[in-house]
Amino acid sequence: MSENFVFHFTGKGNQSYVMKDSNGEPVYEAICEKVTLFKDTPFTFRNHITGQDIPKMVGHTVSHDLKILGFGGTITSSFKIDGEHVWTVLDSLGYGFHFYMQGASACFEITYNGEKIGHIGTAGTAAIDPSKAGNPLANVPTNGIYKVECDRDHIVGAFLLCFAVTKTEFSLQTLKSAFTR
Repeated sequence: MSENFVFHFTGKGNQSYVMKDSNGEPVYEAICEKVTLFKDTPFTFRNHITGQDIPKMVGHTVSHDLKILGFGGTITSSFKIDGEHVWTVLDSLGYGFHFYMQGASACFEITYNGEKIGHIGTAGTAAIDPSKAGNPLANVPTNGIYKVECDRDHIVGAFLLCFAVTKTEFSLQTLKSAFTR
């Protein structure tokens, strides 16, 4: 059964991100342990549902061209997790996405082994309206906020996809042509 979640930057002085449920409780996090300038950055990926912490080294975002999984296109920037390209990591877990625009919102239909299993959309200003009662995002910065709909079974894939999109600078043409799968 699908649930609604919100992914966002934590607003702290580092590169950490969190995904929260509709009650504002964290379900998954990528906690930056130490900001580094020249080496990969140590993160702890914490699954609050299972209680599992997984340390990962996240590379810096770098600009280059790359063809992925037989799709042509240019990535203006990307990064690696534990030395493996982030899109290869997602593909090896069975996750992909279909990208489209809905008005001014960027949308991603999440797929798992080719089947649609959820949705990610950029959050508009209504999602961060502090006047909304019980809003867990009242004091969160507006960059990198995504509304996510998926089953809890796919929290890891949905979080990693949000993390990858947030940390990778895309052009709309790149998303439309290279990574819709």
